[in-house]
Amino acid sequence: MLNFVSFIFGYFLNKGDNILLLIATLFCFGPLLYGGIYIINDLFDIKEDKKDPIKRNRPIAKGIISFSSALITAILMIIIAIILLLIINPYLAIMALVLLLIAVIYSWILKKINYIEFIGNGLSHPLKFYSGILLAGSIKEPITCALIAAAIFLLAVIGSIAKRMNKVYRKNKAYLSRYKIKYLRYLSIAFTVLLFIAAFFTENYFVKITFLIFCIIGLIEIVFYRYII
Repeated sequence: MLNFVSFIFGYFLNKGDNILLLIATLFCFGPLLYGGIYIINDLFDIKEDKKDPIKRNRPIAKGIISFSSALITAILMIIIAIILLLIINPYLAIMALVLLLIAVIYSWILKKINYIEFIGNGLSHPLKFYSGILLAGSIKEPITCALIAAAIFLLAVIGSIAKRMNKVYRKNKAYLSRYKIKYLRYLSIAFTVLLFIAAFFTENYFVKITFLIFCIIGLIEIVFYRYII
């Protein structure tokens, strides 16, 4: 849900006004960069996806697309994205490389570590927010942006936990032995409460409203975790 909403949010929060530039950059980050990253993630998860009742029908897991073809496609998409971002803004190209590195480390290492994986999954979302700020040109209100980035991180963690709750609920064998729904629920509620408390410790009404909206979204994800894929 937060994938590129945070990017757009960061861009307009810092007075970005070039819509065509925003669309072009989103194309580089979305279909190209993250399209390649998601393919790589599917390659890392191929054994797990074959056991999942829904994901086993994906082209890579089902064997419709070969491992080598998928890998070559992913690499080409990422290279094209980096080249285009270098043209748009070299700092965005650097940010894209950082996001790629985080995604690979997450899929290769962090995803296998209980609970730490939620932190790893949340890291990329505030970076996307700051990528939108970079595209806008400058940070207008650094403290406000930092607080919102923290809120985005917490919401991303809550969303990640809700997805794992769904995996356990659907009796995914890869997660049944790793997690219990009640402990995941306690953890997600704790992060939501943290967002709620933070909302009352900030004097900036825009940040306060943002935190409260994120609390509502977090609660929705906790309550309706059974329907999250």
